[in-house]
Amino acid sequence: MYINSNKTFTSEFLLDWMIKNDVFGAIWDYKRTHLQLVQRSDEIFKLLLKENKLTEDLMKLFWSLTKSELHSEVKKIIQDCSFYLRPPQIVFFIDELIQIPTDKFTNVEFELLCELGNRKSDELERISQFFW
Repeated sequence: MYINSNKTFTSEFLLDWMIKNDVFGAIWDYKRTHLQLVQRSDEIFKLLLKENKLTEDLMKLFWSLTKSELHSEVKKIIQDCSFYLRPPQIVFFIDELIQIPTDKFTNVEFELLCELGNRKSDELERISQFFW
């Protein structure tokens, strides 16, 4: 494919290209990815949020990494990016977190749930009920 060097690529164009070409399917598929790819995807995650391109399908794909040994990296990225999360995204991650069995709950999940609750205060009641 020939690309004219006079063109400027916007972040929106690049994200759309990545989505169209299933780049996220490669870097966020726990069967195909590597720890360093996940760790370095924090900037991509922030960019998806800033450009309002983080769809529910992408969130599900990213969250599916928590079913592997990469779970703490994923939760760290979500916590680091929590400032950019919109209310539906916060609710999505809270819903996923409260489905974790309490005997599997660690400080990582607790801190993330608290952070998300601080970002969306009307979810605090649900979070309190979960801990109760």
